Amino acid sequence: MKCYKCGSSPAHDRNIILHRFPKPGRTNNLRCRLWAKYCFPDLCWWSSEFHNKLHSRHIMLCTKHFKRSSFIDSFGKRLVKSAVPDEECDKKMDNLTTSIADDQSNELIKKEPEAEVWVQMTDPKDVVISDTSNSRENFSSSEYEESVESEIPKPSAFKEFPKEGKLEDLHNESLAVTLRDINTQLHVLINQRDDCFDNFGKYISSMLRIMPIQKSMELQPKIVALITSVGVSNNEGRISQSHENCS
Repeated sequence: MKCYKCGSSPAHDRNIILHRFPKPGRTNNLRCRLWAKYCFPDLCWWSSEFHNKLHSRHIMLCTKHFKRSSFIDSFGKRLVKSAVPDEECDKKMDNLTTSIADDQSNELIKKEPEAEVWVQMTDPKDVVISDTSNSRENFSSSEYEESVESEIPKPSAFKEFPKEGKLEDLHNESLAVTLRDINTQLHVLINQRDDCFDNFGKYISSMLRIMPIQKSMELQPKIVALITSVGVSNNEGRISQSHENCS
């Protein structure tokens, strides 16, 4: 369904509401004539039979063709019983359509052609390149290296790498710290209970898994020697204690 006058449809605009041609009758004859004359001014708009045909054919007009005073509510959903279409509303719609078309035509501004810009190019033959090939020959090799090093700025946070001797000292110090921690943990577990070596083995295995391979390989024989020495001293202490108890 769509408006007979302007073709508007609720399918394209939800704000559009259609109103059906009034039902013919003695009390509604004048209203039917005005509706018929508005929609079909060149036909027999005064005929009652023509009114019946328009009503049965569901001739519709949308809200745009009525004044605000023609509606019961402010939403334009229901017309009063005496509501008729108004030609002034059509004139307003025509003026609005014309103004919109004028605005759109004013936006289509022709662009001026871009001006051509002439750029003077330099002949490659006229370009003089300074000869710097002999600049290095004026310096000796040592002087040239010193000049290059002085020209290249060093970053403020630059630090020289430690020498091999210092690296070895740091590595040995790291091993010593790790062995001290293992020794401390071993004595703590020995003083607690008899199954200390099981827990100590779990402690050592978990620690070796997260170490670098080289450090792990170096620590393993030292850990074995440490466990052996602690186990021997622990057994000697137990034997001496048993002798004292017997005496």
